[in-house]
Amino acid sequence: MKTGILILSLLCATALRAQTNKFVETYKRESGFFKTLTIPMSFDSDSIDREKPAVDIGQVYRIDYVATLLDDSVTAYQRRLDSKRWSELYRFTGINSKGSFEKNTFYQTTAANEEDARLLFHGFVVYYEESASKLHERALGDIPEFFKTLAGKEITEELKTLTLDKPKCLDTVSVGNITADKMSEIEKKYMKESTLVDWHYDSVGVNKIFYNTRYYLTKVSAGIFACYSLLGDKSVLQMFRRLNSDKNTLIVTDLTGSMYPYYSQLMLWHTLRLNQNKTEHYVFFNDGDSKETHEKVIGSTGGLYPVKTNQVLDVYRSMATCMAKGGGGDCPENNFEAVLYGLEQYDSIQKIILICDNWAVPRDTALLKKIRIPIDFVVCGASLGVNPAYLNLAKQNKGKIHTMEKSLVDLDKKKEGDKFLVGSKKFTVHNGAICEDH
Repeated sequence: MKTGILILSLLCATALRAQTNKFVETYKRESGFFKTLTIPMSFDSDSIDREKPAVDIGQVYRIDYVATLLDDSVTAYQRRLDSKRWSELYRFTGINSKGSFEKNTFYQTTAANEEDARLLFHGFVVYYEESASKLHERALGDIPEFFKTLAGKEITEELKTLTLDKPKCLDTVSVGNITADKMSEIEKKYMKESTLVDWHYDSVGVNKIFYNTRYYLTKVSAGIFACYSLLGDKSVLQMFRRLNSDKNTLIVTDLTGSMYPYYSQLMLWHTLRLNQNKTEHYVFFNDGDSKETHEKVIGSTGGLYPVKTNQVLDVYRSMATCMAKGGGGDCPENNFEAVLYGLEQYDSIQKIILICDNWAVPRDTALLKKIRIPIDFVVCGASLGVNPAYLNLAKQNKGKIHTMEKSLVDLDKKKEGDKFLVGSKKFTVHNGAICEDH
């Protein structure tokens, strides 16, 4: 029965991501750590006003179509124009029209006449990431250099041990309820020389207020500080700071190509956690060691790299080996095969942290019912909204979802008809599944 509910929920999540109509005064594009491609069109035209761009479009997250209405209704003529424009977009870009990305139509209402309308943007904004193969290729070159900076020395095969200075807490201060902007202000004030600001907070609201916040001034090695300073995106580290783990925790990490934007943060987090007296249990996975899609069998896809250690060098080498063996290829991953493998490898596991790609739904969801321990899903890349599929996976498993803004608990207790917000997205429990509400 649970498997049937999960299949229903995934179908529901995919179907309701199809297309939504929104009426706004003027369109405003999203900002975040993703790529965008702008495809302009003139008012009342289905022709594209630009040359074909030389970009590598891999995973498409979302497409926003922007048009302008001169009255309050969407006429039959407007609908025909919309349809022609979508067809032209797919022809021009080569994007698969049947992809599972989110599609939005924004009708702008601020123009009083055609002259005003011609001053507004019309066309498409595509939110995407490069292909996993390109990201994987880049990671193989960038991550060794990042770790070299982190370690402060060349990483050779002859290197047997690596000791980094253990972080030392200099001070801790309670600042109460503050905004993200205030947190950033404090970081800039105290990030001097080799001092980091590390945060702890009890909860984060949808209003982006960090409740009961404390910060710690921490002395770290020059390498750690240099790598922290290099990070443009710290969103994953923000999520990690809300996680609690101990000697009985299994940490499972997706290292396929699509996770490349987060590799540096993952490496830094693993480094900050390790010291000479604390052993961690890891499994890194790459979805099959470069197997072709047709060779990937649920439950035995492979590409799994475990390591039980208190040495950051061991973690780095396991990560590097996992990355070198394959980058995933297709979008779905073998998340739950990796979790089950970790449970077989290590005794006394009581908690599971799964670090995964928000846009890559596991290919092996049928295996989730075999996992009896609730999972903390750390979803990377959810700045455009958490994938409903992961909400349903957490609901079935009685686990948690961690996003940049908040941690979602008790999803399994959501009842039919319950409505709730995750960021700016509205969700409803419908037929036992969590579906995006439009």
